[in-house]
Amino acid sequence: MISRLTRALLPVSILLALTAAPAQATTTTTATISIRPSTWAYVSSSEPKSQFIGLHESATLGLQGDFGQAPDEPETNRRSFFTYDVAGLRNVRVTGVTFTFVPTVEPGCDNRVRGFSLWRTGPIGKHTSWDRQPEWDERIGAAMGDWGGPCSPNDVFWPYKIPVENAIPAGAETVTVGIRGGETVSQGRLLLDNNPEMLVTYEYDRRESTDVTGLPYQHLTQTALAYVESGHQNVPHWNPSGKDELQVGSPDGHRRFRSFIRFDLSSLRDDPIYHARLYFLTAGACRAGEGPVEVWETGAISEETTWHRQPEWERLIDTYVWEECGNWPKISFDLTRAIKEARAAGRTTLTIGLRSVNETDRFGWMELGNGPLIKVSFRHPLQTPVDLMTAPEGFWWPDGRTVPPVPCLSGDARRYVPFSPMPQAVFSGGGPRWRATWQWQTLDGQPRHEETGEFTTETVVRASRVGTDGEALRWRVRAEDSTGEVSEWSQWCEYIMDSTRPDVAPGVTGTPYTGRDPVGAPGVPGTFAFTAHGVADAAEFAVIPSGHSRPTYVPVGADGTATWTWTPTQSGFHQVFVAIVDRAGNWSPGTFHYFVVGEAAPQ
Repeated sequence: MISRLTRALLPVSILLALTAAPAQATTTTTATISIRPSTWAYVSSSEPKSQFIGLHESATLGLQGDFGQAPDEPETNRRSFFTYDVAGLRNVRVTGVTFTFVPTVEPGCDNRVRGFSLWRTGPIGKHTSWDRQPEWDERIGAAMGDWGGPCSPNDVFWPYKIPVENAIPAGAETVTVGIRGGETVSQGRLLLDNNPEMLVTYEYDRRESTDVTGLPYQHLTQTALAYVESGHQNVPHWNPSGKDELQVGSPDGHRRFRSFIRFDLSSLRDDPIYHARLYFLTAGACRAGEGPVEVWETGAISEETTWHRQPEWERLIDTYVWEECGNWPKISFDLTRAIKEARAAGRTTLTIGLRSVNETDRFGWMELGNGPLIKVSFRHPLQTPVDLMTAPEGFWWPDGRTVPPVPCLSGDARRYVPFSPMPQAVFSGGGPRWRATWQWQTLDGQPRHEETGEFTTETVVRASRVGTDGEALRWRVRAEDSTGEVSEWSQWCEYIMDSTRPDVAPGVTGTPYTGRDPVGAPGVPGTFAFTAHGVADAAEFAVIPSGHSRPTYVPVGADGTATWTWTPTQSGFHQVFVAIVDRAGNWSPGTFHYFVVGEAAPQ
């Protein structure tokens, strides 16, 4: 029977030349496991031939006398021993061990031992007594106590924690430690809990899982199960149920078990497969130090499958090596490559076999249960961001004037903008979460700004505003998803910041509409001439005549002038508002041109 140290898995760092298995990245991880004694004993000098093994009482040590409380009790020395099953630690990198001894009564005259020493000893057994103690091999630690006066001990050292180096010899399956106190001066008995913890810190190489939560997935369940046993080589075990579970390895070092599972792939979706993993939800795992289990792709199985009639073991797919326990499910395998290749080949079934690497070692045996399933996750390739916009919504001036949206432009087509734009891009493909990395540079390639933002459900994402008046910049973006895939960079998008308004108002003249005397009439067109007064980057004149709220834009000619024709529809007082608009959309101070339209001639 394998000792269950705790509900924590330990890794088994075994070097395997498994060239057929897909490579996986690993990281060195630190973990701890708490181990309790498998048995304990104490010995007494006043009863040198008596055995005190596994009793339900406190561990005790030291030279003990009456102290006026039990005058008829003879003086005696006591020592205690504890055995720990550490076979599961044979192949891990132990980095530290700490023993914790907890007193079972409050400090007082019955617990005034100043301290005690911790030793590695030989094994204990049913004949262990004072006269037949194990060898005290090596002193490996000590617990220091204190005595503050008659019946008023200082308890700052309680419980006793003893860190130990090299506590577990290489290859050891058990470790026995002994404790003993001062044995020449009577200091009173020390009563300790008989179940002291051995806390082991260890390192293991964690395999990085490529499973990503949030991806669309599909479950595949088995359509047939079988296991074979070397002890009954011609007996089939087809679709076992109840307590008759799938098994691997050997429970007793003699009989060997192997198991097989067939899965139906006919209902598998057509989407790109990202990851496929086989899970055993009720496996009897979490036994420290269990050996690795291999999963193979095999030939077909049937009701006649036995140990003598096993399918062909075609190729190794994955090997499970224990790390830590407590996570659910307890055991799983990476079947991504096998599922992808089976679908690509047009196969509708996949049969796998499981066997222990150590088929005659008790640490290689495991019950797998009868409820395996495959979880297949799907993910479309991560795309380079598209639909790039330098300023997706343009700009609104406080007085209602607008600058239209600015697309991604470059070269001579780049736009001047009167504000710091907020770039936007559309993301698609990849995992359920993305990270966008945005870069800004000057037009000659000097870094200006970089930022990264994470998002989940959005596909349209915006960056921060970057730029000051007079800067000429370019930006680009790329995506990274939660699976670690990184897209290509988008194209460069350029813009020039210009938030300085023209500082002069335009000149305006009208023919015939000018002055305060009535001229013209409704229906009679007028010609208005505008001049930019030397504004070098004048692009348009914004013109708003009486009765209108939205401007008409008139392009500026090469000589800085323009003309505009307008026909009044009624007589009376009128005005035309005119402003210079530069190439970024900034408006100059306006000029109001006033005039009076005459009455229409009588019919």
